[in-house]
Amino acid sequence: MPNVPDTHTNFDDAVSATLESFPHPAGIIEPTGTIVSLNSLFARFHGRMQSECIGQNIFDLCMVPNRGPIARETFDKVSRTGEPASFEVVMNDLFLKVTINPFRSKQGSISHLTLIIEDESALKHSYESIVKNRKRFSQALDLAQAGIWEANLVTGENIWSDTIWKLYGLTPGERSPSTELWKSTVHPDDLEQTLNLIVTSVADRKKFVIEYRVIHPDGSVRWLLVRGAPITKGNEPAESYIGLVIDITERKLTRQDESRHRRHMDYALEKSHVGVWDMNLDTLVAYRTMEHARIFGQENTLQEWTLDDFLDRIVPEDRPDIEQLIKSSIQEEKEYSFECRIRRLDGEIRWLMVIGSFFKNRSGGDRHVLGIVKDITDTKKKDEEKEQLQAQLLHSQKLEILGQLAGGIAHDFNNHLTAILGNIDLVLHDVPPSEPYVEQLTEIRQTALRSAELTRQLLGFARKQAVVPKVVDMNREIEAMMPMLTRLVGKNISFEWHPGQISSLVFIDPSQLDQILTNLCVNARDAIAGTGRIMIETDVVRVMKRECSGGHICQMPGNYIRLSVTDTGSGIALETLPHIFEPFFTTKEAGKGTGLGLSTVYGIVKQNHGYIECTSTGNDGTSFTIYFMQHAADDTTSQIAGATPDKTGIQKTILLVEDEAEILSLVTSILEKKGYRVLSAADAEKGIVIATNSPVHIDLLLTDIRLPGMNGVELSKHLESRLPNLKTLFMSAYAEGMIDSLSVNGRKVNIIAKPFTIKDLLAAVQQALAPTCSVVSGRQV
Repeated sequence: MPNVPDTHTNFDDAVSATLESFPHPAGIIEPTGTIVSLNSLFARFHGRMQSECIGQNIFDLCMVPNRGPIARETFDKVSRTGEPASFEVVMNDLFLKVTINPFRSKQGSISHLTLIIEDESALKHSYESIVKNRKRFSQALDLAQAGIWEANLVTGENIWSDTIWKLYGLTPGERSPSTELWKSTVHPDDLEQTLNLIVTSVADRKKFVIEYRVIHPDGSVRWLLVRGAPITKGNEPAESYIGLVIDITERKLTRQDESRHRRHMDYALEKSHVGVWDMNLDTLVAYRTMEHARIFGQENTLQEWTLDDFLDRIVPEDRPDIEQLIKSSIQEEKEYSFECRIRRLDGEIRWLMVIGSFFKNRSGGDRHVLGIVKDITDTKKKDEEKEQLQAQLLHSQKLEILGQLAGGIAHDFNNHLTAILGNIDLVLHDVPPSEPYVEQLTEIRQTALRSAELTRQLLGFARKQAVVPKVVDMNREIEAMMPMLTRLVGKNISFEWHPGQISSLVFIDPSQLDQILTNLCVNARDAIAGTGRIMIETDVVRVMKRECSGGHICQMPGNYIRLSVTDTGSGIALETLPHIFEPFFTTKEAGKGTGLGLSTVYGIVKQNHGYIECTSTGNDGTSFTIYFMQHAADDTTSQIAGATPDKTGIQKTILLVEDEAEILSLVTSILEKKGYRVLSAADAEKGIVIATNSPVHIDLLLTDIRLPGMNGVELSKHLESRLPNLKTLFMSAYAEGMIDSLSVNGRKVNIIAKPFTIKDLLAAVQQALAPTCSVVSGRQV
């Protein structure tokens, strides 16, 4: 890695310490783009370790997605001119500011650049919020028919908001806002009293509130309420007043029929099940509405109602906190609100929302608390149901993310295992069994195969297995597995099998059904200490649309085959239940389990569009219930008959496309040793060039599905359009959704899953070359 010129070890340490003290991602870059030093925030921002980033080119590191040209242009400009520069980036709801500064050597030349990434999201959001709130405030004033004014006592200048002009019946801007203009709008009967009050208040620099009438040009009369207050600056005399003008015409008119409105309000409160109460704080006796009495299960309001009466109705476990809250609020005269449970006179427990607000009589007499009480039991129940559904959704999303991670790990791991297994098989094929290292190589091969099984389980959880689903009778498949399952769980555990009597056809790969039952039965066996019982049941259930919307585990209505595996084991702790389907999560002792059994079951169920739930009650055992959509009895799936593979491979030409160099070399060597002619390419574009210019007929395209640029499926379709008789065998570290129902150009495809052995590969190639034959994972379909 290039060194920073004119620096020493101590200086390097100082630079690193300085960068690490930065509150933002920061790094030092050479003019060529090579990263010389950076802090941990910079590395984490790019999802890397610091050691991984040192020596990397900043543009290869993808500093800011989709902003490469601007970043490079700014970088070059700073290197050329020595002037700092910055640019902004919006990324994943983040507002980022990237700043680039020159770093000069002792000789004064620009030897390095500093790069800082600042998150200005909070500032951006704050600014947007201010703009939005200002707009809302203006709209609210307009809707409320309220305006703001300011008057300078020294210059006589007045400032009116647009709404004030409307309130006075004037057009904004037709004249300057002046005292004379204002006086011309005030009703003659109110002018003198209004002026006297304002003049007196201004002289004493006091606040004022006044109501008066104004006459609009069309002759209509409106009532206005005006508030004013001096703008003070420390101890200096106020030079300006600011105030608010509100149209209170409607308020004035409504006072004439307050009693009628009060009756309407009482009726509305009754129908909305809101009770109102007014408690005298000196006597603690409350006046209440009829609806208040009904909420507590009483038929009338004749009985005196006190604070103690209310507290006595609260359930015992809620009372201490509520009583303390009310008494402290009364003492401090603070408004309060809370939710609590009460037991009505009929014994029913209900949830209430209570709000209280303090006030005093204008005469300064009794203090009161006015409040409302509302029955919110139904809302509480709905909120609980919503929280449960939200928790289920979050759990499902968490498992989905874990599945994607597991699939990615398994993909890379399978590529490595393919190279390991293939090369070991080549060595073992070429050396005599008597060689001393053959035993070690054989052990390595077995370890690799066990690792392959681990990735297979990971792919099962990630729902990326290469599978061959078909219509199977679940009862018949389970019946065939019973002898094996019985041996698996041991003699000390009794096995019960209760098949349903109705058609149990489902569309699934039989090997996946084997995996489900094997993993569930092994888990059940491990949960049983000593003797116990495992019961497997199937039946058909119909899930209605209303059940789906009501929280049923099945999210689509229809007929389902329900498979249940129940044991009498130790059960699953409540805090453990949310994690049982996570990969590598296990409560077993070290060495007793990988934590992939239930995650594999979950992945298989989801891959086949099914649903799974688990119930466990302490030490009373556990039950896993799986739902698969029932397959219609008359819906058949075509089966492709197998054909005898071409076992010679003589004169057969294979176009091999694989972006992993070690696998490309390995497979080429294997096929050539078997007598095939191999044309190899590292990507699809090179494969097309080779196929176009090949002087010999290409019999088979052997390609990895995941390729840079054009993927393997697209390559196959492209070549088959030019070479109609071309056959294709796909290699895949995992089934990544690129093949629609295992078909390309309307035909079934051949797949061999990584990792594979030489034997698997050769068998898959032979079968793919045979007429009317399909292969999945080296097996004929």
